[in-house]
Amino acid sequence: MKPLKLHLLISLLLLSLFKITAQQQVFCTTVANPTSNPFYKPTAPCYNPSSTAWLTKYRVPQTYIPTATTPTITLKITLHIFTKNDGTSALWENTNSVISGTPALLNYMADITNGNTERFSPARSATYTTTYTNNFVSPYIADSKIQYEITNIYFYPNTTLYTYTNTLKDNFEQFQHIDVNYPGRLLEGFPIVIANNGAGYYFGYGNIPMVSTSVGHGSGDIFFRNHLRHELSHAFALFHLYEGPNGKEDLNCATVDYLSDVFPSGMMLCPYSTTVIPPPILLPTNPPCNSCYEHSINVSNNIMGAQDGNTWLSPIQMGRRMRHMRLGDLRDYAKDVESDHVNTWNITSDEVWDFDIQMYEDIVVKPNTKLTIKCRVAMPKGGKIIVEKKGQLVIDGGEVTTWSKLGNWNGVEVEGDPNLDQLVNNITGYAVDQGILRVINNGTLTKALSAARNHRTNTANAVMWNTMGGIIRGDNGNFINNVRDVTFLSYSSFPNGSTFDKCQFKTTGNIGPNQSPATHISLCDVSGVKVRGCNFEYATNLYPGNEGYGIYSVNSNVSVDKLCGSSNTA
Repeated sequence: MKPLKLHLLISLLLLSLFKITAQQQVFCTTVANPTSNPFYKPTAPCYNPSSTAWLTKYRVPQTYIPTATTPTITLKITLHIFTKNDGTSALWENTNSVISGTPALLNYMADITNGNTERFSPARSATYTTTYTNNFVSPYIADSKIQYEITNIYFYPNTTLYTYTNTLKDNFEQFQHIDVNYPGRLLEGFPIVIANNGAGYYFGYGNIPMVSTSVGHGSGDIFFRNHLRHELSHAFALFHLYEGPNGKEDLNCATVDYLSDVFPSGMMLCPYSTTVIPPPILLPTNPPCNSCYEHSINVSNNIMGAQDGNTWLSPIQMGRRMRHMRLGDLRDYAKDVESDHVNTWNITSDEVWDFDIQMYEDIVVKPNTKLTIKCRVAMPKGGKIIVEKKGQLVIDGGEVTTWSKLGNWNGVEVEGDPNLDQLVNNITGYAVDQGILRVINNGTLTKALSAARNHRTNTANAVMWNTMGGIIRGDNGNFINNVRDVTFLSYSSFPNGSTFDKCQFKTTGNIGPNQSPATHISLCDVSGVKVRGCNFEYATNLYPGNEGYGIYSVNSNVSVDKLCGSSNTA
């Protein structure tokens, strides 16, 4: 495997440790500018989203503040530990020692994994009196809905890489050692690399983010846990709440990521804003916001403060973490989750998605509402996009697929009414009584059990027989590597308004775990579906003898023909 190039994201150096009021102080600096924090990891061609939905909703952290119905997301973590050649280390060793071995390490990590202090937050301990501001009180949410889980602990006996002097060079060599000798291991879980370097970093190797640190059993359990919580929070693009040369939050209250629930506006004095001990009394310097950084233990028990043992997260910080798991690079390390079909992401007004997003639940397009997908949407295992009656979904050059490694997503379910006609308003694109799906301009549906259906299923995935009649139309659309591409069930009282012009129905590779192709288009008790100038292709040797059908029809009438201007024969 070719080694990836070094790309420094953020370097967090542990500068000093000392005691104040019995609490350990931890300071770190960064070379990255927080105003360019990487909460969005785009894929071509969606590098610069500009839709109204993006600008006013999906880049805004408040959109993602967790609620009781928010799915719990687990970030997978993998520990990579360097030791001396003989396996000894001042930090951690691959032994059964309850002091320095893996049992001790797992005990230290237990407090910040599996839904413990990394997921649940205490209330803020700060008290702002009228001396400083107008009795500001931070809102409180207990459950952040993000937790950590360890996948593996790997040890690497290598004295040279265990002790190094040139931090950036040796970080690169450590990561390169893992990447070259153990291909794919850095992608198993978010990497935390531990070696005897005396520093803590949020780092990047190629396109892989990671934390590099030197915390060991001698650091103390409270410091160990707080340090890793803090560094992992940097990976979520959270920054320091205290004044420092770099790596601090932006106090401009007009920015989209401003922590209005941390920094009260209208401060008259800034009593806790610097790392100087004791802090001087300063005046705000950022009108009209007039907000202040905080540092004192009397103010900040925040995970991004400078005190040991801090675990408070504000609601907006929680929203920024959740946003990162949907839009940023940490989503690559999300543990597989299956949609529950109960707690859904509802589209209640017209939206254009020109950004790349990972979902953890079903999407529901409500009546008289249009969702247009121009980029990539990755659905969870078993996830559905439900287009309710009178709703409209348009895959306009975008792609809907799954991010799951364990199974397929269910596909798009277009709700209809079998007792009503399929009249369509050709100006608005809405059907008068039915839901409608359009796959146009090389839009793609892939890796689904049934990429598109003309009906709904219930939460147990059973057919809802009173929902037949959804309209499915393709114009230069792609249905690639699905178990079934399009499924039509009984709608026989009216002519069917579903059409497919110049579409690609292809099996070109693996379609999902424990699956084989069934059929590209299946029809049962429907009449009038038109297929014109489309291409049906099986271009793989993965399923010999199980290639599936092109069109499978039972008690149905379907028109298959050429289309002028198309090179396809069906």
